[in-house]
Amino acid sequence: MKIGILTFHCSYNFGAVLQCYALQEYLKSLGHDVKILNYRPVYLTTKVPKINFKYLVKHPLSAFSYIVRQYPLRKSRYAKFVEFEKQYYQLTKNLCTKDDIEECVDEFDVIVFGSDQIWCEKFNKKDTVWYGNLRHNENVKFISYAASAGDVIFSEIGEDLMKMAVEEFKAISVREKKLADYIKEKTEIVLDPTLMVPYEVYEKWFNPIINDRYILVRQARSDSYIYTLAKAIAKQINAKVITADMHSNSFKDSENVYSCSPSEFVALVKNAQCLVSNSFHGIAIALVTNVPFYATRLYDGGDERILNLLELLDLTDRVVEKGEKPKFEDIDYKSVTEKLDILRQNSQQFLIKNLS
Repeated sequence: MKIGILTFHCSYNFGAVLQCYALQEYLKSLGHDVKILNYRPVYLTTKVPKINFKYLVKHPLSAFSYIVRQYPLRKSRYAKFVEFEKQYYQLTKNLCTKDDIEECVDEFDVIVFGSDQIWCEKFNKKDTVWYGNLRHNENVKFISYAASAGDVIFSEIGEDLMKMAVEEFKAISVREKKLADYIKEKTEIVLDPTLMVPYEVYEKWFNPIINDRYILVRQARSDSYIYTLAKAIAKQINAKVITADMHSNSFKDSENVYSCSPSEFVALVKNAQCLVSNSFHGIAIALVTNVPFYATRLYDGGDERILNLLELLDLTDRVVEKGEKPKFEDIDYKSVTEKLDILRQNSQQFLIKNLS
């Protein structure tokens, strides 16, 4: 069967890229011919880092740090993401518009929409492509896998778009209970692809990058407390604090900022003594690799995904409120893995059932 994946594959952050790669690899493991639809709308595609001289003139105190330290790391990370895409993605030709997608959609038997926050208006800019608004042969099946809408606060337009998706999709699966409750019709809750695939998908990337003991910080959103927490845990277990983030507080509060490819990020998580994160995919990779972690809360609408996942695995005790400094404890991964295996099998069955 020929399957196309339509997701946020060209937004160069670790989670977006790893979830796309994981779904591609799982579908390939089932024996399918898989291609990622190389849809690169302007609003989504990560741009090559450039020096904003106008900004630096207005903020001269930031200029030296940015030019000497931040810009080279950002440029290096961008190059690593491009190289990862070349090495690991199986892509169609570039598709810049809805018309471009419609020209090739009938080449596939199934289009899998997702994972990632493809139904979040903040990120998809109300682009109807993500809701299945595409001319296609009736024999082409549309399904969603682990789609997310972030904090699920829809505008009137967003509500209409979700109604469109319910009509267009033969089967719908989402990542969060809140979104499933909103849609209701023909909807299942499944694991994000990074958690759905077997451990072996990542094993080739496990070699350590750093020999020291370290706490890894991974922020999806800048968090004023996260480094305070990381340093408190690091002191308990005699480790340093490092990051792969490029937030301004990372350059100020981390001992080292690493320019990483997605595969190198997996290695950093795997070999950490602990991960401190508010990133869903950071926590996901920690779970897959059995690394202790703590999740911080920001109450900004972005916590839902992590809380849903940790509730399923009885790990809500790993969530830390601002100001708390827990005593470091390991995680009993035997029981977590047993729960995760059941969820993984159910998620895989959704795909197997709805691809046939």
